[in-house]
Amino acid sequence: MPDGAVLRVVPLAPDVTELAFALGGGDLVAAVPAAADHPPEVKRLPRFRQEDVEAILSLHPDLVLATTAGSNARVIERLRELGTRVFTTDVTSFDRLAQACRLVGRAIGRCGWRTTSKPAARSFAPARPRFPVARLSTWSGGTR
Repeated sequence: MPDGAVLRVVPLAPDVTELAFALGGGDLVAAVPAAADHPPEVKRLPRFRQEDVEAILSLHPDLVLATTAGSNARVIERLRELGTRVFTTDVTSFDRLAQACRLVGRAIGRCGWRTTSKPAARSFAPARPRFPVARLSTWSGGTR
């Protein structure tokens, strides 16, 4: 867990960008990776290439958020070598996502689900099925 106040967050991947916003930390995000396109608020933020260590450092982050599946391990290692706090999480399953929400929430100073704004909380609401639900009836034989 990072020490000290976190006022500037730089997420290295779209999934942790969305996570930071969903947890109510959008106001802390200083810039987003070029591939980030959600939530809509990211459109107003500066962009950087995920592999560009100098660009990331120029943003003066208090904390860099990374993911085990979507962040370059060499970039993470280099940032840590240069003294940047990097919090890496795994969001490759629903169980791990729930844990990531708790851990990232603490890391950025947001408790988690209870501190989310209503629009962010709605983004985690179950989606309506995109296809009609099929109904299955059984027929025991015989005539109608």
